[in-house]
Amino acid sequence: MTATPPDIRDVLPAGVLGITSEIQPEHLENARILQTMRDDSWALQAVVTAWKDERDLDRSLREKYAQATLLGLGVEIVFAIVSFFLIGSGCLKVDQWVANTFFVVVFMQIAAAAHAIIKYLFPAGRSDTMIADVLKMRTPSSPRKKERR
Repeated sequence: MTATPPDIRDVLPAGVLGITSEIQPEHLENARILQTMRDDSWALQAVVTAWKDERDLDRSLREKYAQATLLGLGVEIVFAIVSFFLIGSGCLKVDQWVANTFFVVVFMQIAAAAHAIIKYLFPAGRSDTMIADVLKMRTPSSPRKKERR
């Protein structure tokens, strides 16, 4: 993000920053607090926007990986089916143990790849609540009770 937080002179009336007898110390403190709140809000908004963009890009990349893997598995299934019919019709001669092993290995590989896609590309316990952790870090913790001795 290239935007900068607003300057205090842009958001407060012009007389507040001038040196006059009307300005009291609490006015300056209130202006400082207001500016701090706006700066914090701007910084938090930058973090939230960056996190959302990163999450969306990560999700689209994982979807592309899954689609490419499923396409490869589809080609492998078509190859296995064609092989099955060629062996069954007698056009392709192989020993029975070779055919059995081939089909078992092909379908085990398909099951393993589907499992890997589900488990690693789209895990159930994936923490999309990382932003909540960031927010917890930015908010002050509750005051601790004094321990008795």
